[in-house]
Amino acid sequence: MVFETTIKYLRKRSKNPIKVENSRDVYNFLKPLYKENMNYQEEMRAVFFDTANQVICVTTLGIGCVNSCVSNNQKLYQTAILSNCKGVVIAHNHPSGNLKPSEADIKLTKEIQEALKLFRIVLMDHLILTENDYESLADKGYL
Repeated sequence: MVFETTIKYLRKRSKNPIKVENSRDVYNFLKPLYKENMNYQEEMRAVFFDTANQVICVTTLGIGCVNSCVSNNQKLYQTAILSNCKGVVIAHNHPSGNLKPSEADIKLTKEIQEALKLFRIVLMDHLILTENDYESLADKGYL
């Protein structure tokens, strides 16, 4: 038995593309997506970019509890490949308001960075968000 899969890449160019220049731009773009859950439960998201740093799409990778969240990395890699992106930013919130990355945050960042390299896709950043501020692991030298 033979199985065949066909994938079509259908992405319309937006008249007003969202372009980011730095980690603050990504934070400002993502913050409204967290709405009332910013202080309630952790959520992990990924933003996918083209070569001009314009947003292709955003996906939720996991929704957890007040102090943890499991990331669906397979969904991240699948979306990265199917969207034909060149860069990815991952982000999650800390309901506690603490911006310091945990050891698990740093480990996850390194794992995703190494996996994306296999496809020549760059992990541009990993942001930790709170209601009033953010921390960029790229700006802190972890990437």
